[in-house]
Amino acid sequence: SPGSHYAEIQGLDATDLGKGPLFRVSVTVVVPERKQDKTGRKYEFSDIAFKPGSMIRRYLAVPEGAAYAHIQVKPSSIDTSRRFMLAALWLSPQEGYRDHEINKFMTMKEGSVSHYSMPVRPHTTLEVVLAQYWSSLGVCKGALSVTFHGLSVSPSPIRLALDDPTSTRIDVRCEMGDAMLEVSGKLTHKEAYLRPSSAKIAP
Repeated sequence: SPGSHYAEIQGLDATDLGKGPLFRVSVTVVVPERKQDKTGRKYEFSDIAFKPGSMIRRYLAVPEGAAYAHIQVKPSSIDTSRRFMLAALWLSPQEGYRDHEINKFMTMKEGSVSHYSMPVRPHTTLEVVLAQYWSSLGVCKGALSVTFHGLSVSPSPIRLALDDPTSTRIDVRCEMGDAMLEVSGKLTHKEAYLRPSSAKIAP
């Protein structure tokens, strides 16, 4: 089933089981939510019950072609304003987790909607956590939706051709529904090719 699952591999002394485990190997498996459409572009969770200090946690598989995730939070059945916290995170090998997370506090009332966006990377797992703040008393319900968008650019990174720096072909592909594209450019790096002033080959 979707969610995080934990188990242990324990090593025991076969001659004296009463000693208990001599060592433990922790095993954690994270199973993403099942796709809610053919593309896996949008996930919706409605009628989520909240109370002070409660939280919901969802793991979503980032689909091919996604460049960012749009997260929407909408509470319902509340008589006074409530404070919520939203956290989202995905991991990439050899990169700091702080580069791929958001943490937002929001005060919401009946009919209000909060929107947040964050960059993502295909074939990773996005963890989304929504919680009602502990000091925000009372119970309520809420809805959470996550929609993936993105344009893939080839080549990436973009480099100007040496033979004709005024003309470089860039292919842009959209696999996540309709999108508006505004094109702009900025030179950020320069690569210089150096040749030796002299060369000598010796045995």
